[in-house]
Order: sequence, then C-alpha cells, then structure tokens
Amino acid sequence: MPIIPENLLDVTIGKNGFFAPRTSLQCTQYVCGISYFDALIEAKSILGNAIPTNIHLRPTGVEISIMYRFKLQKIGLHYSDIVSIHIESKDKVTELKEKSVIGRALLGGLLFGPAGAIVGGITGIGTKEKVLFEPDLILTVIYVDNEQEKAIVFTCKNAKKASLYKDAKAVFGSKLQP
Repeated sequence: MPIIPENLLDVTIGKNGFFAPRTSLQCTQYVCGISYFDALIEAKSILGNAIPTNIHLRPTGVEISIMYRFKLQKIGLHYSDIVSIHIESKDKVTELKEKSVIGRALLGGLLFGPAGAIVGGITGIGTKEKVLFEPDLILTVIYVDNEQEKAIVFTCKNAKKASLYKDAKAVFGSKLQP
C-alpha cells in the first residue's frame, strides 16, 4: 500500500527533528490522484479543485498535506514508490489585435489639438498582443501501487515557476525529470 495514512507517517517514512529545517514544496495546489483526498473534496469544495497543498520531505519519503474545511489532512508516499516527477509548462495563448489609427487620432485631437491628432494617429500604427490565457504549470508525481503506475496531479501559478523548479529539486531530487 504506497499511500500511507496520516497515523502511520512517523513510523513508515520517518519523523523530522524538531529543530531540523523542513524541505518543502509550498506553491502547489492539489488537483487529483489521491483517492482519500478525492473522496473528501468530491465537488463539495468552494474552491473547486484549487486546494492549497504542501509537500514536505521526510527521511524516507514525502508527506502531502492539504487544508480542507479547516482541518489539515495528510498522507505519505515512500520515496522508493515514486517513479518520476514531471513539470509541464504550456505556452500562453495570445491574440494579435490591430490598433485603431482613427480612434487614437480622434482622441489625441480632442485632448491636444492638431499635434495630438498626429501623435495619436502615429501611435495607432501596428498591432498589440493581448494575453487571453496563461495556463498554470502542471506537476505530476508518478508512483507505483500494486505494480501499477498511478499519477497525482498538482498545479502551480506560472509566476512561481522558478520557485517550483528549485523546491521540487530539493524535495524530489533525482526523481525530477528534466
């Protein structure tokens, strides 16, 4: 049984010392893949599947914890059961939009007279890029359960990309795939 329940975490994957610094991955949000968490959440969550998650390194595994309904829920995975960790990044979706030469010239003329109309018209030449959608990063933990590979999926805001890579390398080490 690779998913370790909360009451067996200290015995199975070790206990961190009181004064030892914790190596953690804290910028992720749980999406799916752990049946215990999925049964708790099951469409009752106000946030949907955006559940803040902490992943802590333990001596022989990782502890995954979520805060759900003001209660901290924890499970663990033994490090030997983790096959690989993948971080996927998607490109942002943009739209190219033509600037309005006439609209800018009219507005410039109303505000600043003839000189404003000329400057407004000149600034309306070309296109502008508008970001329609900037997807999150996807962190996938592949582990073995009864000789079958399973996946746990987390997301992370694209703005925290550098932190995600650095912290994932600290927590998962060589299991993190490039």
